[in-house]
Amino acid sequence: RRTASQSQEFKLRSMPLSDKQLYRDLAHVSGGQTIEVKTRALSQATAVITDASTSDL
Repeated sequence: RRTASQSQEFKLRSMPLSDKQLYRDLAHVSGGQTIEVKTRALSQATAVITDASTSDL
């Protein structure tokens, strides 16, 4: 369980919306894509991306 101070600390470490938009814009102009996942789903998202990338080769 997280305490209130730990929850606040987590919120402070999340990326500001302006930074997220910058990454989206950079991906768009370079012909790429962006995805946004929670840390707990990162390994699952990585597996999906790896599978999709490998099947495109």
